[in-house]
Amino acid sequence: MLQKYRISIDPTTNRLKIEEFAVTKRVVKDADFTQLNQEDFVLLNNEAYDSEDILSAVAGGKDMLISELRSDYFYPISPCADVIADNVIDLYETEEPSPIEFFFDDRDLLGVDEEI
Repeated sequence: MLQKYRISIDPTTNRLKIEEFAVTKRVVKDADFTQLNQEDFVLLNNEAYDSEDILSAVAGGKDMLISELRSDYFYPISPCADVIADNVIDLYETEEPSPIEFFFDDRDLLGVDEEI
């Protein structure tokens, strides 16, 4: 599955927001994610966290942060959870954080080359 994540901090509520999107159309394996339009993605999940809880988890290490981010409704696989955690840490280390977007392709883990 081709996924896009948007991670941001809402300055008015001081909450971390993670949005998870997935591509809903057929895409060739080596497709350039930048060529996809927002309309190609469907919002799968939208999670919000209190920044104090996230900062406390960051202080406890990456594993604790991943544990804090996961829930019954949002449980990314380990390779993706690592990337999300790294981006959350980077976001909180930035003086003026702006939203971070990144893409993840589950097929890379499986070595699949055909269209899905």
